[in-house]
Amino acid sequence: MRALLLLALLLLLAACGDSNSTASIEDQLNDLRTRPHGKIEPLPEFPETTKAQYQQQERDPFLPAKNSVNSRLAAPDLNRPPTALEAWDLSQLSLRGSMKRGEIIKALVITPDNQLVSVAKGDRMGKDHGTIIHIDKNRILLRELIFSGSEWHEREQTLFISK
Repeated sequence: MRALLLLALLLLLAACGDSNSTASIEDQLNDLRTRPHGKIEPLPEFPETTKAQYQQQERDPFLPAKNSVNSRLAAPDLNRPPTALEAWDLSQLSLRGSMKRGEIIKALVITPDNQLVSVAKGDRMGKDHGTIIHIDKNRILLRELIFSGSEWHEREQTLFISK
């Protein structure tokens, strides 16, 4: 019994005594310790940025540039009763398809309350006084009138087909 215990103890000591692997780890640590330490250079100086001042009399950068023909747009008729599609933002409306008979093309638009509405060129939709100027099989092109500053501006919006 004692011999077995002694043999097991000798085997354990032999297994733990693998100095080859610990020596390689010690060599790597010594190599890292003896390497020269680098210095991190300071960040370069950046020039100070200049802040642009927006002057109110300048053109609003979020609106398209006015052309000389449409510089004074007439205001939309605000007393006209709005259509069903003028109660919604364009982002809430969904183009579902189009139909064509002869030269007349109509588009099918669905509202958030699941009403399917047929529209044609010249119809109005959207909260920004949009008028449909073109319809094809994949999109509706609208011209909207928006008020900014002291005058009305035009912008084009597109409503693409969604599934």
